Amino acid sequence: MAERRPLITAADMDRMSPQKRADVIDASLVINWEDFPEPFRSEVLATARELGKRLRGDG
Repeated sequence: MAERRPLITAADMDRMSPQKRADVIDASLVINWEDFPEPFRSEVLATARELGKRLRGDG
C-alpha cells in the first residue's frame, strides 16, 4: 500500500516561506518509476501498450 502523506492545503502553502513551499513540492515529486504504487503502474503500462497497438494499426 502507498505511504499516506499529510494533506497540505492552499492555506497551509500561503503560510509557508517560499523555500518551504519549494521543499514541499520537491518532496511530493515521484522521480523513480518503481516508487509508483501498484496497480497504477500496471494500468499505465496496459494503456501504453493499447495505445501503441492502435497507433501502429495492430488493434
